[in-house]
Formats: sequence, C-alpha cells, structure tokens
Amino acid sequence: MLFWSFVWTMAKKILVLGYFGRETGKLDGQTVKTRSVYAMLQEELPSSGYKLDSFDTEVLKKGRWKILGLLCKLLRCRTVVYLPAQNNLEKFFPILYRLSCLLGFDILYLVIGGWLDAFLKEHPGLVPGLSRIKAVFPENEDVIQALESDFKMSNVRRLPNFRICHFKPDFSSPAKPEGGFRLVFMSRIFKEKGVETVFKVVESLNGIRPGTVTVDFYGQVEADYKERFQALLDNCPQARFKGSLMPEKVVETLAGYDLLLLPTFYPGEGFPGAIVEAYLAGIPVAVSVWKHNAEYVKDGETGFLIPLDPEEADAYVSCIRKLQENPDLLLSMRKKAYQAGRQYTSDAVWPVLKPYIL
Repeated sequence: MLFWSFVWTMAKKILVLGYFGRETGKLDGQTVKTRSVYAMLQEELPSSGYKLDSFDTEVLKKGRWKILGLLCKLLRCRTVVYLPAQNNLEKFFPILYRLSCLLGFDILYLVIGGWLDAFLKEHPGLVPGLSRIKAVFPENEDVIQALESDFKMSNVRRLPNFRICHFKPDFSSPAKPEGGFRLVFMSRIFKEKGVETVFKVVESLNGIRPGTVTVDFYGQVEADYKERFQALLDNCPQARFKGSLMPEKVVETLAGYDLLLLPTFYPGEGFPGAIVEAYLAGIPVAVSVWKHNAEYVKDGETGFLIPLDPEEADAYVSCIRKLQENPDLLLSMRKKAYQAGRQYTSDAVWPVLKPYIL
C-alpha cells in the first residue's frame, strides 16, 4: 500500500520549468510570465489534489551539476509546464523530450514571445519532438498558423500572455491627478524597445505647449544602455526614471497615467506584457506596427498603431494631442482598453490550460 501511495503522489505533481530569475531578481517578459503561470497554478491546483513544484533554470548558471536536482523533480512529476527561452529550447528540449518518453510525464510548452516559427526554420530537428508532446501554446494566432501550415503541427493551441489581476479602475475621475498629460513607458529599457522615440515625442509635445506632458520610465535598464539612457534623461527635464516595480504593483501604478507608449522594434517581441498591464489598468496604448502588436490593439479604440517610419514621432505626437484636446475620447478609450484586458487575465486563460493539466 505504501508503494502505491508513493506512486500516486508522484503522478499528481505538476512541475513548472523555466527561468524564474529568483537568484538575481531579474524582471523581464520571460521571468514575469513564468512567475505568472506558477502563481496561477498555485491558485487553481489545491482544490484538485495536485501538488505543484518548480525549477528555476537560472540556478544552472551556478553549476551544471545542479541539473541533478531537476532530474530528481522530473522523476516525481506527472506534467512539466515548460517555459524555455531559445537557448534552453535548442539545447535542453531534446533531452527533456527523451526523458518524457522514458519516464512517462507530459510536456506542455508555453511559448514566451513570437519567435518560435522563425526559430524552427533554423532548427528543424526540434520539430518532430515538439509535434509529439502533449501541447504547444503560442501567444499569437499567426505563429499558430505558421506552425500548422509550415511544420504540420497539430498539437498547438493559443494561450495569450496574461496577468493575475483583480484591479478595477475608477472611470469616474480623470486618470491624471494634476493638470498635465502623463505618459508612461514600462518595459526593459534599451534602444530596440523604442526608448529614443519616446524622448523625441515628449520633447516635441513640450515644444508645442511647454510643460504640459511628462513621461515616467519603469523597467530594468540594460547594462550597455545605461550611459546613453542617462544622457537622454539629463537632456529632458520632463522625463523621470522610476526604477522597477514588483509585478503586483504594476497595474495599480499604470492606472495613474493617461497613455502607455511602446514604440518597440525588438526582434523577439511576441505579445508585450506592457500592453496587457496597461489594458488591465484601464489606459490605452500607443504602439508601433511591429511583429504581432496589431493583433492586440484596435486602432482608435483601445489604442493607436503607429507605423515605423521616419515620421514616427510625429504620428505619436498627433495621437497624443488628439487625446489632450478630447477628454471624452480618452475616457472612451480607457473603458475599451479595460474591457479588452479582461480576456488576458488568469480567469480567462486557466480554462484553456486546465483540460491539459487535470
């Protein structure tokens, strides 16, 4: 009896395998999504009798021998919820897949970002294994279409980026507590996220009407961009860097702003978490027409889609002036953004994942 009880306990374990960034406190799209998935399972699994475990791949940087700890966890699990970056997918997935065949656990691959289809064209040897695991969950519809048409994968299902959020914005009063129009940028801070376009926009708006627009930056500054970013801040008195926020504070903080700017041209962009968080805070977004952004932003309703071109900053300026001059439009867009955000909460995402886990 004790033996079979032990076997049943092992079979009821779910392991979340990904880069949590617990050792360094790193906060980016990968770590935030990995932690969000784990937190959602913490809320949902107790009533089912399943036990939850995790392994932070960041610890492998301290020594490859720590993989022995992962192997012990794999021996005791029924399902692996797998959230790899490109390097992990290329080098470790083939091992993980073979172990799953040997030990009998399922793999659910939750994709972070919108790069998987392009990556598989360069690494076609991964396709057979990925096609045979229980499910692959991309964030974006066009990635799903590419996986199905180009690689004949039939085990894909859309699972958008999401947040655990119970915040409800107050639409009875303006978002801004003072007179000025408040812009916000929240993401990793480096050139490819469009940081320099944000400065151009703020400088142009304040050139038209001095002192009427401010911008606050939140996020972790990439090491090789710190000097450049500081120089930009020094030359723009209306801009402030406010450091990083803990994930549980993000939505409430964003609710104090009027518009989120994200002029990104980052090659690995999938479904930016900043868009999800802005929507849940009840503020619209102004983002670049880049990668998959148009899938999530209804132009003129939940935000603005701005083409990447030499006049890009002018287009952002035009949209912001429209909101400055029309408070009713801003309020309408705030409400539509919040409604759009409800489909990107754990309450909306869990029913998609649940049948594959329980």
